[in-house]
Amino acid sequence: MQDGTHTIKVVAYDKTGNKTEQQVSVQVTNTLVSFNIGASQLETNEGYAERGFVFLSDENGKVIAATEYENGKSYTLKNAAFKGEKFYLSEVLVRVGTESDRSRIITFAQVERGKSWKLMYEHDGDETFVGEATLNFTNFASGYGYFVESNGDQAFPDANHLSHVVNLRKNPSSLYVERQDEYATQTPTYRLFPNITTGTSHTINLSNVNIPVTKVTVDIPQDAYRAEVEIRAFAEAGVYENAFRLGVFSSSGSQLTYHYPGAAFPSYYTQIELEADAFFYSRGSTEKMFEVKYLENEVTFDYSNDKLS
Repeated sequence: MQDGTHTIKVVAYDKTGNKTEQQVSVQVTNTLVSFNIGASQLETNEGYAERGFVFLSDENGKVIAATEYENGKSYTLKNAAFKGEKFYLSEVLVRVGTESDRSRIITFAQVERGKSWKLMYEHDGDETFVGEATLNFTNFASGYGYFVESNGDQAFPDANHLSHVVNLRKNPSSLYVERQDEYATQTPTYRLFPNITTGTSHTINLSNVNIPVTKVTVDIPQDAYRAEVEIRAFAEAGVYENAFRLGVFSSSGSQLTYHYPGAAFPSYYTQIELEADAFFYSRGSTEKMFEVKYLENEVTFDYSNDKLS
């Protein structure tokens, strides 16, 4: 049965010919995950070549689907025997050659079936812009600092620099502007300005940057001497591209306070880092975004005969 909504209808007759019927709708999701590979996802040059793989596994570590991928192709992974709603997804990148010989494995937990996935891309210089927009700021208030994020660029207008050119990754795009007082005694405020287009000059009235942000204060694990949270926002629900980088918040005390613009964006992602004497811990999440704590599962690694398991 294909993916999608299907209707099942049952008709029953008795001996005298009377008939009764009932139908129900069922949702079929055979696809575990699908993804598109960009034209330059895997690099090849004179000194090395990259190969990429995606593995799906159940909670016991058993592989339920896998594929090697190539640039410019699309993939759909299925397994009719797997009935679970969530699984683990591992991205494997192998680089071999005279200049480099290394492997990288990143595993994501609790991936929901039926999702469209975007693989990580970490090559330097991955800056793709659709154009530039000119921003002219008015009603600058002294005693405040302004932070501007266009999802492709940042700007920091002040009394002497009220015109800025910023890059855009999407056209049109939104513009996030945040205001803080110089002494950090007031709650920061923000405003999301829509329909910023390339090749156009826009007037941004800074007096409209007046919506209070949402503040969050969390406890830091006792053995961690440093905690850091980076917040990224996305203009479309469930689409984690063209990120608005809203800030990095850190603390070396027992608590960490950070802020974000609440419901202004439908999707957020946070990268949480904790540093202790014995280890460094990092976790990214789109669901439990503001839990600054360690992963609660136990994992055992064994390394023998040049094999990690």
